[in-house]
Amino acid sequence: RWPEVLASPGGGASPPPFSHCPPPSTTPPAGDFAALLHAGLSVKRALLLNFVSALTAFLGLYIALSVSTGEEFEAWIFTVATGLFLYVALCDMLPALMNVKDKRPWLLFALQNLGLLSGWAILLVLSLFEENITL
Repeated sequence: RWPEVLASPGGGASPPPFSHCPPPSTTPPAGDFAALLHAGLSVKRALLLNFVSALTAFLGLYIALSVSTGEEFEAWIFTVATGLFLYVALCDMLPALMNVKDKRPWLLFALQNLGLLSGWAILLVLSLFEENITL
């Protein structure tokens, strides 16, 4: 359900400037708009909120450019980026995971947790070996 996570207002646009990674390109362009329509908003209101959400990328860019001049701010930038990602995950992804009904709830629970733990493990390995990765 990454499109829903990235479709939250500012969810996919603001954290990348803080975290020195490129914006996610896996979300289709209409992903934000479709998620807002699915939430029950009118077309006009969804377009307006999608536009305002896109503007937060510029806010994140200007904040990152203004504070990135000193290395002492790097820890704070990463802390804010981590907090934004956790907020989006807790507010958008977990309720979506909790509302899924299945005949085997324990298997579903195990698979969801396996997916979350695998994602966290991949992020941990990437952060530990970031200096050694070459493309």
